Amino acid sequence: MGYLNYDEKIKLLGLTFDSMQSLYSDKSYYIVPTKTGKIIMNLIYKNAEIKHENPVYILSCLFEYWTFINRNHKTKDMKVLSPSAITTELINKAYQANYDFDKKYQYDIHSIFNRDNLLVQGASSYFQGKDRGRYKNDLLDWGNRLIDEFLNTQEGEPNKEVCRQGLISKSKGNFRVAEILNDGLDVQPAVISILDYDVYSLYNKKLLTRKGFYQYLQDHKYILLDKYLKEWYDYLDERSRLLKYGKQ
Repeated sequence: MGYLNYDEKIKLLGLTFDSMQSLYSDKSYYIVPTKTGKIIMNLIYKNAEIKHENPVYILSCLFEYWTFINRNHKTKDMKVLSPSAITTELINKAYQANYDFDKKYQYDIHSIFNRDNLLVQGASSYFQGKDRGRYKNDLLDWGNRLIDEFLNTQEGEPNKEVCRQGLISKSKGNFRVAEILNDGLDVQPAVISILDYDVYSLYNKKLLTRKGFYQYLQDHKYILLDKYLKEWYDYLDERSRLLKYGKQ
């Protein structure tokens, strides 16, 4: 049994749908999900189980196929893919078209639509885990290994090493926070980041950087998470479901 329960998986898929759509539209369907939207995410999830596929790949196939068949749409903006437009027939057509393309050109590696989005990355990795979702202990072990590596690996540049040591000494034992601050979000596994209480906390404090705290001291820039990822964090936080790495 994976870490997320069924309802949480459906919520994650819905927000991943919106995150994929955000590549060409700010139209949202799953910030406040409709009855139709929930039905369609259930349909996609069950279809993925039948095909023994990652449900995020099924979503990706839909957006790739929809983009292709609407590439000559008369308006300048891409025609929005609404949940009500999704049928089993469309899912099967989209899946077969993209599966065949990936098989031919991607060497069996599934392409994912809008993969650069953190929520899309994390959801894809989560559902790719064993038993159609990763176990809580697997996620905790992975996160704790990152902490151990951070504590035992010195920075090559003296100034960066001073920064690392300073973050460790000021962390009050929360070495996960020190690690995220030091390394930045870009090097964190997405599947851990979308379930991490400390990532969420640092974002709320406007201290979450892409490249690490040393770079933050240089340019004072922090990362802005998109509204779908923020909604996901809020959803898990309300249910006390965000994981705390380095804490038992």
